[in-house]
Amino acid sequence: MTVSDRQRTEPNGAIRLLYLDPQPDACIRALDAARDISVFLETASDLAHLGEAFRVTRPHALIVAVREEAFRLIELAHCLDRIGAAVPVLLSGRGEATGDVEFRAALERFGLDVRGTVRLCERIRDLQLLILTAAKCASRLRGN
Repeated sequence: MTVSDRQRTEPNGAIRLLYLDPQPDACIRALDAARDISVFLETASDLAHLGEAFRVTRPHALIVAVREEAFRLIELAHCLDRIGAAVPVLLSGRGEATGDVEFRAALERFGLDVRGTVRLCERIRDLQLLILTAAKCASRLRGN
């Protein structure tokens, strides 16, 4: 799954979020959660399609669901650097991903803005809170 194929109109000046999760059903859940709270969000389900989704969406922030079976954090850092992801990144996963020494070194080397890790959202309300947190972070950086 790349950028969602749902027909939606982005409001002028809206905060745009991109959600990366290797599980397509989780991407659909995130789209539904964002729609319910009126936040513009698009999705990608793998690192191979992240660049295209980033180019099309031009997000103000990126949310990444870190699932052990999907990709290594160092691969994420290299991908973010390659696509020029100069936006805040919020990680959602089990454990403290920013504690990974190799990942931290890559973040510093590439100048990436990873804001921290929150637990992987199982409930829809937690997912909505994560989406609102990312939107608020992006809004502050835009000066809104």
